[in-house]
Amino acid sequence: GRLGLFCVESHTNFILVEIGPDAADVQQKLLERGVIVRPCGGYDLSVFLRVTVGTPEQDREIVEALEAVLREMGRDI
Repeated sequence: GRLGLFCVESHTNFILVEIGPDAADVQQKLLERGVIVRPCGGYDLSVFLRVTVGTPEQDREIVEALEAVLREMGRDI
């Protein structure tokens, strides 16, 4: 929410985060930082990334990494 990204309501251990048309690039940059998220292009949801819910510390790390990557890519957040 604080990054201004849409997340699909979920009742599972993951959320779908709408990143936009550059979702695959964001996924790769997160992977380079050691953060593993799943692309969703195979489900015809290429603008989304699947993020598994973890511990509060892990969740904080993904949000911080995602924020850094989006800023690096010139996104206004």
